[in-house]
Amino acid sequence: MSHSPFFPTWESFNAHLDSLGLFRMKPGLERVHEGVARLNLGNPCLTLVHIVGTNGKGSTAAFLHAIASAHGYTTGVFTSPHFVTPRERIRIGGEMLSREAWLDLANDVYAACPELEFSYFELLTLMAMLAFVREGVDLAIMEAGLGGTWDATSVFAHHLTLVTPVGMDHEQVLGSTLEAIARDKAGAIEGGEVVCAPQQPGIGDIFRTRADAKEAGFREMPRDGGFVCPDGAMLDIDQIRLGLAGAFQKTNARLALAGWSVCSRIRGWSFSSLECMHGLSHARHPGRMQIIPGDPMVLLDGAHNLMGLEALARSLDQMHFGPEVMIFSCMKDKNLLDHLDRVRALCSGLILVPGIPDNSRAMDPHDLARLLGPRARACSSMHEAFDVIGKTGKRVLVCGSLFLLGEYFRMRPDML
Repeated sequence: MSHSPFFPTWESFNAHLDSLGLFRMKPGLERVHEGVARLNLGNPCLTLVHIVGTNGKGSTAAFLHAIASAHGYTTGVFTSPHFVTPRERIRIGGEMLSREAWLDLANDVYAACPELEFSYFELLTLMAMLAFVREGVDLAIMEAGLGGTWDATSVFAHHLTLVTPVGMDHEQVLGSTLEAIARDKAGAIEGGEVVCAPQQPGIGDIFRTRADAKEAGFREMPRDGGFVCPDGAMLDIDQIRLGLAGAFQKTNARLALAGWSVCSRIRGWSFSSLECMHGLSHARHPGRMQIIPGDPMVLLDGAHNLMGLEALARSLDQMHFGPEVMIFSCMKDKNLLDHLDRVRALCSGLILVPGIPDNSRAMDPHDLARLLGPRARACSSMHEAFDVIGKTGKRVLVCGSLFLLGEYFRMRPDML
């Protein structure tokens, strides 16, 4: 399709995205509903899975994509945030779309909705669904950006909602209690079926109540045990070498497996325990307990809230990866600032705090280093942090923010 005058080049579109503001939110879903109607996306001929929760949404999407692909089905996956380029957020068959495809999508959205002032996330949500419909994917996997009730991904009629573990995060927007956060995320449920990961006491009931009110089927996963497949096989996640490292990934893998079981049942798709094992063992999701071999050896993890920090600490113990140096930063609005003792406990040695350029939410590295104490040292960039470390053979942990990991991937795009 020829480009309209809205965005003649990738650079002009990227400039428009920057002008929208990565963190700028607009209340209400009216714009997205109108965009869906004008683009004729209301009843797409695909199976749609919505993933909500606090931690593990992207990993669950990666596992579900890998399982579907192993069975021969084509997926479209929409996730956030990105590390280096927004093109990471929309993938078909595991691959990013070309710049030309992005331009076509953006121009077509604005051709249909020239006067609608979408937010950054709203625009990309519409572009993702438009891409999935045009490419004719079998399975569309949409990760909620923030919460559920007012998230742009919630405007579509989902066949299945997967709920990952809920924890404290984004309290300024979603609420100051775990129950309030869960109620906001549960607002994404409008029907279909729901599979919920194990939750803290009382939280699963919030999702069950919402599912009942919307006449949606509901199942809460057990914390442990094997998974009985439709083909009669018993899959023991503990005995599968998952493609994603970390003890917490077992929960995400079980949730994805249960999700595929639902998809195969409602769509009549094949379900093979062997293909499921193949998919789970080949899943890939950069920045989640990702080990980069070399000198120094680096472990990247996107832990950016208390739940993630606790899971990271358990995984480091189980992997016997004792970091000797840590590169850490976090956002001003994250509850990690209330738990810096846990941050310090992750590493026995030097803590380097680089700046994150062009990010208004990032903590000032000098202020954060002072809060972390005498072992911490501010530095200007990720490059400077690794210059300080040098080729010492030390084990390095990079964590605290997905945006910090983005700075690493800008330095090492070959690892993305």
